[in-house]
Amino acid sequence: MLFEITDQQTLKRFVSKWQPRELEVEQFIVSSDSENNILEASIFGEPLLIISNQVKTKFKKRADILATEVSLFF
Repeated sequence: MLFEITDQQTLKRFVSKWQPRELEVEQFIVSSDSENNILEASIFGEPLLIISNQVKTKFKKRADILATEVSLFF
């Protein structure tokens, strides 16, 4: 949940009209450097190397994006 501070210095719940689909959110977090399989550093605090996406887990679930620290490889 997000809140905003009003002019009266009170908290008010912020409701966005933007309701992205899951794939749209994934596209936002993958950086413009996605041809090198790097996730957006400004979102995660550091660049992350994409290992795979839409990975099936042993629990028959799905991980949207599987990534690791770039520093482990370079």
